[in-house]
Amino acid sequence: MTDLHSHILYGVDDGSESLEMSMDMLDMAVKTGTRNIVLTPHCNVPDSYRNYMSPVITGRYEKIKKEAERLNIDINIYLGMEVHASDDIDYLIRSGEVATINKSRYLLVEFPFEGDPMWVSHILNRIQSTGLIPVMAHPERYVYVQEFPFMVYDWVRSGCLMQVNRGSIVGRFGAEAEDTVHFIIEHGLAHFAGSDGHKPYVRQPILADAYEFVRECYGSRAADRIFRINPVRLLNNQRL
Repeated sequence: MTDLHSHILYGVDDGSESLEMSMDMLDMAVKTGTRNIVLTPHCNVPDSYRNYMSPVITGRYEKIKKEAERLNIDINIYLGMEVHASDDIDYLIRSGEVATINKSRYLLVEFPFEGDPMWVSHILNRIQSTGLIPVMAHPERYVYVQEFPFMVYDWVRSGCLMQVNRGSIVGRFGAEAEDTVHFIIEHGLAHFAGSDGHKPYVRQPILADAYEFVRECYGSRAADRIFRINPVRLLNNQRL
């Protein structure tokens, strides 16, 4: 499986606190069947985690890869960012301040949990104007999507892609997120999954239980598409 959303890059946000913790999280991911994982630190969060591209980000990414190799943790590790949406996101993209997933055309973008869906559409259009393809992080957790999940159809029709969270699938984020994520999956609107893993002991970097849940509810083809096939195509910068 491939995990497109994790907070394993240590010491930069509310995820891993140390290199040792990052190794514990990677080991946990491998032991539960994850073979590829993307480090997606929070970026561009107002008054919080700015985390624009810098030697700190790239240096810690390289340290994690080297330490995982030294410890024989058999997992492919890629770099990306979970970019918080803002009106200047197109400028940040063009100036190289934010990272796409594995230097591909795909940008993982997070939106406010409460807000105006018209503004969300505006930001998605601005991202697309740069030539990138937006991957919306955990849409099922946004209140406006929970209230009217059919709006996801419009975003997908416009060329945007949806990444759903393991925690939502297995009921860790409440009934509203669980109901909404199953609407998204049932209607064929989910393209990728992510653990959104933050720690070894809470919001863990695990996908196996969510994969099995989707397989049991929607079949192996749906589970493989979301957890295996589509993510690998993304990492290879291929069209879905």
